[in-house]
Amino acid sequence: MPPLRGRSAKYRSLKVHPLPAAPTTSKDAAAAAAAAVLATIDAKTADEMKGALATYLASIPDGAANADGVKLGEAVAAKVVAARANDGSDAPDDYRPRTTPGVYVPTAITVASMWPNLKPFAIAKGSQFRPGPPISLESKEWATDYDELKDFGGQNSAKRTAQRRVPLAILKRNRLA
Repeated sequence: MPPLRGRSAKYRSLKVHPLPAAPTTSKDAAAAAAAAVLATIDAKTADEMKGALATYLASIPDGAANADGVKLGEAVAAKVVAARANDGSDAPDDYRPRTTPGVYVPTAITVASMWPNLKPFAIAKGSQFRPGPPISLESKEWATDYDELKDFGGQNSAKRTAQRRVPLAILKRNRLA
């Protein structure tokens, strides 16, 4: 395993920018970071995670790069956990259906109903990639798109070319259309 001499230019770091002082091994750093983060997530399994890390590290020959890799992984894990400390994931579940007697309220999945308010991990905000609103039904763009769909989408369309019929034939053959 080649030593890890710092961040790889191939990937962008989300929250932590590790710069090891000495060459370290990336596998040891990744294993130590994963074990440390998982140990903080669930205190009941912390000892199990530490044991699994010790078992893994025992299978690798000792060396300064390995020890430095573990130190780097633990440092990165501490920074990741600190960055996510107040992200809202531990907020109380506030799902409470409001209804009147005799009115059925569909049962929703309430696991993690508070997560829409969670601070995003890898993007700036939760709405960053949401699409805009649909086009107005009175707009010229909607009318043009609708007319095109009628012209080319009919089963016996005279405007649809042979090249455009091939995907439809495949869908029909597979009974998807």
